[in-house]
Amino acid sequence: MIKKIIALTLCLLCVFAVGCNGKQITAIEGESKIVRLYVGQEGSFENSSYSYSSDNESVLSINGSSYKGLKEGSASVTVKDKKGNVAVYLFTVFGNKPVELEGLTIQNVPANNSITVGQSLALSYLKEPVNADKYDAIVWSTTNSDVLSVDKQGNVVARGMGQATLSVTALGTDIKHEITVNVLPRDTVFAINHTKLVGVVGEIEDLLVADVLSDYPFQKEIEWFTSDKNVVKVNNGELTFVSEGKANVGITARINNIDYSASCEVTVKQNEGYTVIRTAEQLQEIGNTSGNYMLGNDIDFSASCAEGGELYNGGKGFMPLFEDANNSFKGVFEGNGFALRNIMINRPNDAFVALMRYISAEEGKEGVIRNLSIIGGSIKGANYTAVFYANCSGYGNVNSGLENCFAQLAISSTGSASGLVGNNKGTVKNCVSNVSFDALGKVYLFALNHTMPDATFGVNNCVYVGESVQSEMANITNGGYLTNCFAITLDQVASFNFDLGDGWIYTEGKLPVVKG
Repeated sequence: MIKKIIALTLCLLCVFAVGCNGKQITAIEGESKIVRLYVGQEGSFENSSYSYSSDNESVLSINGSSYKGLKEGSASVTVKDKKGNVAVYLFTVFGNKPVELEGLTIQNVPANNSITVGQSLALSYLKEPVNADKYDAIVWSTTNSDVLSVDKQGNVVARGMGQATLSVTALGTDIKHEITVNVLPRDTVFAINHTKLVGVVGEIEDLLVADVLSDYPFQKEIEWFTSDKNVVKVNNGELTFVSEGKANVGITARINNIDYSASCEVTVKQNEGYTVIRTAEQLQEIGNTSGNYMLGNDIDFSASCAEGGELYNGGKGFMPLFEDANNSFKGVFEGNGFALRNIMINRPNDAFVALMRYISAEEGKEGVIRNLSIIGGSIKGANYTAVFYANCSGYGNVNSGLENCFAQLAISSTGSASGLVGNNKGTVKNCVSNVSFDALGKVYLFALNHTMPDATFGVNNCVYVGESVQSEMANITNGGYLTNCFAITLDQVASFNFDLGDGWIYTEGKLPVVKG
């Protein structure tokens, strides 16, 4: 019998050790009870044939099988049966009589007692009275853990659609509170990773990925489709670019008796010697100074330039392309209306910082950037910090430069800064800058400097939108021109007539968008 009592006692002592609010532990004839003892309270062990002794008589006195709490503290009671088997019980004496618990109320109940699949809640409870301490423990429970799970702290997770009852119970009493919660389905997500793509005839690329989420059953599995197989074919997201033209490619399905679809506009071009760029890593690797490149889709630099990303580079981020005058860019960079998003270039100690450090302005070797947007992120450099290119090599040529480009990001410089290009020896035309500046040196809205003897080229038909409207547009002391250029605030966008040519899409009251 005494061995059974010992096992039960050890279990109870473990419970006590993790916080049972000071409940005393005793055992009678192999059964266990948890009791509270306070100063002056008396009690007795039911088995008077056992011997009982306290190791702290000043806290707990024992007289035969009777005990009494004398002062606050703890005491161990050794129990022996007639055969000499031993068990040990732990008593704790409190100074005040325990406060009876009268009620429990669950707090942080969700609105309308409803949440959606995947949502979490951190429930709590309110005691009445708040200082009540006469109960064994507070326990959370659920009637259906497949719908709602709950841990011992009251943290709830919606696992699946349906209804479940959550309860908080004070053990050792008949007091509990419960709420019934409905778990609703999430909004169905049905999309693919691109809305627009460009490819070249003859190429096969695995480009499209479906993003499908639904808590409802599918009546019809996902099916890929193309609006014109003669232009582009699709096989589970893999595209075969067949011939020049446009087609919509996407996915369809029926979910909960509703038809869903998501599509991507695919433009197929003849292979004219352009290398298609689809990722930030591919862009970083371009090195052929005479190569022609084009974006095949929007590129987001967030992951690549973040810590741990391939282009983090110890916090410096993307490395400007074409780093010296002898290896300046002499080709065409065609943006196709796509955007480089959330770029990060962090080189505050380097001069001539931009997407490209050098482009060529030599006769027959003109470097050109066109139909490109750079949206979000930041570029930090020293003197001559710009967005698209920082410097030009060569004597100057009207056919080099920038056309139909849009910049919307933060520029920071320990020297001078520009919202489009740095040192210019070509033509910058039909561009919009919505750049914010933080520069120790001088700020120019479009170009830092023009060094060209021919006054027939410079900056034409460009608009700056932002807070730096009082800054100079360009330094034309050494040649070049500024024509039809404007600086406006964001408040003036709705009333301003953007007339940038056919390379832009215009929506009343909004900044124009580069046409793809």
